[in-house]
Amino acid sequence: MFGPSCRLSVLQYTEQQTFWPGYIQPHANQQEWKPKTMNETDHALKRLVEAAGEDFARWLLGDDIVSVSALPTELIEDPETRKKFIDMLFEVTRTNGEKGLIHLEFQKRWSHKEVELRQLSYKTMMAWTYSDEYSFFETIVMYVGRGAGRHDTGHHQILDYHGNPTLIWIYRVVRMWEWTVEDLLALNRPTLLALVGLTQIDDPETTMPLVLAEIAQITDPALRKRVVTEMLLLCEREDVATVAKLLIDQMGWELDTPIIRQFREEGKAIGFVEGEAVGRQATLRESILDVLDMRFDLRASIRRNIEHALAQMSGVPQLRALFQQALHAEDLAAFQQLLAASTTNGDANGA
Repeated sequence: MFGPSCRLSVLQYTEQQTFWPGYIQPHANQQEWKPKTMNETDHALKRLVEAAGEDFARWLLGDDIVSVSALPTELIEDPETRKKFIDMLFEVTRTNGEKGLIHLEFQKRWSHKEVELRQLSYKTMMAWTYSDEYSFFETIVMYVGRGAGRHDTGHHQILDYHGNPTLIWIYRVVRMWEWTVEDLLALNRPTLLALVGLTQIDDPETTMPLVLAEIAQITDPALRKRVVTEMLLLCEREDVATVAKLLIDQMGWELDTPIIRQFREEGKAIGFVEGEAVGRQATLRESILDVLDMRFDLRASIRRNIEHALAQMSGVPQLRALFQQALHAEDLAAFQQLLAASTTNGDANGA
């Protein structure tokens, strides 16, 4: 397991407060966190790993990795059915010539049951496709966002009639929210400092100059710009992002990169810009699911049903009321009854 343990704070949202849905109350010595959408985080992490694959592989596997090359992320479930996509898949070569696979998955807060079963499915398909070619397989699930993956041990099994394990599967778990900025600096891999905004930072004004000084050691200007860009996109705390931007301006590094401009336009297109109604709806739906998962540890099937019901609702007041119910409902059954009533009322109003 990676990183030290970390206490999860309580989700808070009231009509009197100005916090957005999904806000997590910070510790006394921290500033507010603004959770990113998984789509935004996912793309930034993928671009970062593509640009710095060797550093990631050596961090996660060991310093004996001498080469890394990307493989297709499309897996064939069987010749006549659906195709499945994983986040990232790489061929790695060790100093002794041994070749293997490293499979990376990125996750935010989600039911660990669904994650573990998907990893079983992915492992089976990778073994079917690649077992004759490679001597080892390594799956790493990286959780981002405070509290994500807190119940996932990465060790799972299914028992037979006699209570003996009949199926065992294992993957490594990295919870970035348990890491500190000091942990990242100690790796001595400047490209990995793009992950700093996903970690615990007690004093940004002291530590961010150290982070930027290390990033400045990257001699390739294009790679350095990529690292800085993804660092800002991944940053979940406003105070950290503000300090970083001031330092970057002082260093004369360009911020308005094509990647940032592209994400701004994509954000407008899909409604993530503050004040857009679609963005508020999406945030409320995600926050409702996050709260329910944190309170009741949703099974995958129940989560899908709730997600489907929420997708039918477009009214912000209705979703905001359900968010309050998610926070205060006595149990999951009580919330499901309220959700069913809201769906029925919504259909009646729509008719």
